[in-house]
This record gives sequence, C-alpha cells and structure tokens, in this order.
Amino acid sequence: MNSNLSTALLALLFTGAQAQSAQEITDYPEYAAGFSNLGLTWETAKVNTLDGYTMTVFHVTGSTTTGPFEITKNALILQHGMGGSGEGWLY
Repeated sequence: MNSNLSTALLALLFTGAQAQSAQEITDYPEYAAGFSNLGLTWETAKVNTLDGYTMTVFHVTGSTTTGPFEITKNALILQHGMGGSGEGWLY
C-alpha cells in the first residue's frame, strides 16, 4: 500500500471525529494526561499494517477552549523514532 493511499484511509477513519471517549481515557491514561495538559481533544484508531502489526494512532481533533479544528489541509502523520514513544512529544 503506498503512503498516499494509507494517508487517505486514515483520513477516512477520522471523518466526523470529535473527541476522546471515556474508554480511550481509561485505556491510554498517559496520553490522556498529556493531551489534557495541552488543552487538546483527541481519539484513537487501530490500524493493521501489511506485516501483521496493529498500531494505535492518535488523532488530535481540536482544542478544549475553541472546539474542533477546521480541516483545511491534508492529513499529516508523525511517528516517533525506533525505541521511542509518542508520549515524549506531549511533555
């Protein structure tokens, strides 16, 4: 699967998304705390890779003060380096 198609599929997964659920907060407490400290709303999606892994991706949906973001550009996917954690970007 090429990267443009992968990006398009992720964008479709998140269409209509608003904010994190109570279950997501329970499942990912460290991320929930980090996003909360930054004043961001978010949600997760499970993505299966071609080599058999399941990734949890985090979609930042808006601000707790100004509401949902207005989508005006294509999606951007960021990934931490090998051995790293996305949590490090929140603190």
